[in-house]
Amino acid sequence: MKSGIGLLLFLLVGAMAQADSFTTVKDGQKYFCESTAITSGAAQACTIAAHRGPFSREESIQLCTGARDNSPAECAEKAHAGPFSKEQAIALCTGTRSITGPMDCAARAHSGPFSMEESIHLCGAASDSSPADCAIKACTGLYSKEEAVQLCRNNPHLVIKALDRVL
Repeated sequence: MKSGIGLLLFLLVGAMAQADSFTTVKDGQKYFCESTAITSGAAQACTIAAHRGPFSREESIQLCTGARDNSPAECAEKAHAGPFSKEQAIALCTGTRSITGPMDCAARAHSGPFSMEESIHLCGAASDSSPADCAIKACTGLYSKEEAVQLCRNNPHLVIKALDRVL
């Protein structure tokens, strides 16, 4: 009987450790937490999809760690079929939830004042072209290209609102 309880406890703890998400409350604030491990089913499916394409096993794991769906794999395949090398496609699409957002953003940034490498750094995992729009606007105003990339990479919508007030 003891071994049965031990096995049940082991399975229960293992299932909890593999949970995809949970909500917790701390200091009256509600937080939503989710797994970013490759052990999630979505990340595994993404890795398999990327490996069926042009990416090695190691590249596929790098691309899909923490993925919630196949978007990183699909994005990287499209990016690599276009103007991006495999390394650039991985940098651009890792962590994305959008198939075309990172590519649209990088193309927009690169059509402006930014080099391909700056565009990839700016637009990695972007959901749309707003980081590029933000950085182009920041660049024409008060900021250098490097500052614009840093400023617009994470919160482009907030920065655009602030720039609208200043410029």
